[in-house]
Amino acid sequence: MKTERNGYLTSKRVSPFGVLPKRLVKPFQQKDPIAISKAKEWIDRNGIKILFTQKRAKGWEDVWVTDEGEILLNDPDYPPTEEEIENRLSKINAPSEIVGGTAEEKLLFLREHEKPL
Repeated sequence: MKTERNGYLTSKRVSPFGVLPKRLVKPFQQKDPIAISKAKEWIDRNGIKILFTQKRAKGWEDVWVTDEGEILLNDPDYPPTEEEIENRLSKINAPSEIVGGTAEEKLLFLREHEKPL
């Protein structure tokens, strides 16, 4: 159970702009269930190809749409190293109590405050 949770935490959010067709972006952002289901199909078929072409993914990661309407990108075989997490935290100017915290606290902070790809 903990592995699944940390897997979710290590994934990065992806902005729908440039990944979804233009006609789906606005309804997707409004959390329309029909748009979310269409986005799931679209991302399953084309997501990693688009992100790889845009140089936002390496090509072997998983990309999916959650039921809540988030696009996520994750490399399940290679979780981020402590150094990568620290670099991501420094880019968003994380407070010192987070930088000195546990890996799970850092990942939770990144989930809430990091800008989508």
